[in-house]
Amino acid sequence: MGLFRQLKKAFLVPLSRNIPTVLVGSRDQWALPVGALNSDSFIVSAGVGTSITFEEDLASMFRARIILLDP
Repeated sequence: MGLFRQLKKAFLVPLSRNIPTVLVGSRDQWALPVGALNSDSFIVSAGVGTSITFEEDLASMFRARIILLDP
């Protein structure tokens, strides 16, 4: 398991257990607080990598503006 996934599992998952969330993405999945994003949201996603399922779901679910960056 990569370092980033270990940090996500150790810190983000326990914090989100008491907050209503929505799962976004299929391959790269994140839990976002319900109501955190809307059509006025502007998102910059850096380090996209090999899968953009999270960003695709953000665009379709919230109609948010997204800029994808990957060196």
